[in-house]
Amino acid sequence: MRSLLIILLYGLISLSVPAQTPAFQWATTFGSTSNDYAISIDFDGAGNSVSAGTFGETIDFDPGPAQFNLSSNGHFDVVILKLSPAGNFIWAKSLGSSFADMPSCIKLDDNNNVYVSGSFGGTVDFDPGAGVFNMAASNGAAFILKLDANGNFLWAIQFCPDQFLCY
Repeated sequence: MRSLLIILLYGLISLSVPAQTPAFQWATTFGSTSNDYAISIDFDGAGNSVSAGTFGETIDFDPGPAQFNLSSNGHFDVVILKLSPAGNFIWAKSLGSSFADMPSCIKLDDNNNVYVSGSFGGTVDFDPGAGVFNMAASNGAAFILKLDANGNFLWAIQFCPDQFLCY
């Protein structure tokens, strides 16, 4: 009887407590006529979102009136996109080869450095800036890329060379 009373009391309390309705913040879309995918997202301490995905062809990654076009080098390329908490464009970087290059995960550390893992084939310049940091894998390999909070290249490593899937 006591258990039934506790359950009934809990049920009445939960009915009287108003549920929080989530407030809509913003939404945006990007895409081309190719297959474009968002794969992973993380947030820094200021609420900026940093996402990783794949894209083909040419896409304007600035959701505002300005344009920031990136063009793929082949089938799928990796894109890393940073937006403000209000959904405004901060920066976007891409890397890829003529093969399918795909991210699998993105994470930020306490200093807002960006880590992207994924797979690639062929020769890819992992420095999205003016520098060059080529890595090659004729049959595919896995990678980890580190960028700073502004999207500048810090380092990249590859592993499982010439294997598209690592186990």
